[in-house]
Amino acid sequence: IDIIGKKKTAHELTKEEIDYFIENYTNENITDYQAAALIMAICINGMTAEEIGNLTMAMAKYTSHSDRPAVKLLMISLVAMPAPPTNIDIVSYLS
Repeated sequence: IDIIGKKKTAHELTKEEIDYFIENYTNENITDYQAAALIMAICINGMTAEEIGNLTMAMAKYTSHSDRPAVKLLMISLVAMPAPPTNIDIVSYLS
């Protein structure tokens, strides 16, 4: 999926890409290993505030009626994910 590759190379995902991924994952058109790959890319490269907002809205819209256990795990993984360090965090740590 191009969305995974895009995030893997640290590019910002559009609202449409995030909606597509969450909707299709919820409907079981995207596999668990593809979702895991996207989560790993997000863990490594982080998300912008806009991406986080779009992801939150997509999860609320598409996952609320899902009985798929993996959807709940995806939601927990993304919510519990620590934010990547920022330049400010690194400067504070080095001071």
